[in-house]
Amino acid sequence: MYPKTGRAGEGLDISTLTWANQVTALRVLESLFNEHAYELVSAVIQHVAQEPGDNPHHFLKFSPEPSTENAWEMTLDGPTVGIKVTFDPDGQITFKDAHLGLSSAEVVSVTEALDTSYTESKIKKAAEQLVGSLNPTQQAALQGSGLRGAQLTEEQKTLFLKMTSNWIDLANGDSGSEQQEEIADTFSDTYIIWNEQKDGSAFFQMKGPELDFSYKESLPEDTELSAQSVPNIQTSFQSP
Repeated sequence: MYPKTGRAGEGLDISTLTWANQVTALRVLESLFNEHAYELVSAVIQHVAQEPGDNPHHFLKFSPEPSTENAWEMTLDGPTVGIKVTFDPDGQITFKDAHLGLSSAEVVSVTEALDTSYTESKIKKAAEQLVGSLNPTQQAALQGSGLRGAQLTEEQKTLFLKMTSNWIDLANGDSGSEQQEEIADTFSDTYIIWNEQKDGSAFFQMKGPELDFSYKESLPEDTELSAQSVPNIQTSFQSP
């Protein structure tokens, strides 16, 4: 459990801010993210602020202070949503890692705020598009140690990069292009694992020298939302 007020160095606990200050903090994030990424992150943060439950505390931190002359880092750290992003003097923005953990009830709340459906997840739909393009030999390789990136066609590699953009290309402009080039250069050593259950829940992972990405859906036990096939969602991204 996170403390209600941050100790020195932990940053601003968004849950302890006034509404006006929360709006200011969201405006900072809005200036960094593209429209889709900001809508998702802000919907999650506002949900946590309004219905904190067991995980209300999310800390926003800048280290060192933002500067146009030196590199600096922004971290949003909490159990429901977390993001670490670095800013270089040349304007390059690099998302180093991120995570999102939503219960099925939170999935419903956030998607209602976004006026969309949880079945329209850009992350999962991009993965399904890639998996649907695979031939039987490639699909068989998804199990176990996974399908090696070198086994993908050029068109499938493009779909693969589209998947990674959901976590890498979160900022305005083309800040994620450098990271995607690094991932493309290491296709031969990158693997994809995909596992879908009969109840519709799914797990997939992409792991290689330049990324470790995972997405997992699981149905809650003994709830109405389980009967409606509303999943819990856990997803994370790391740039080694």
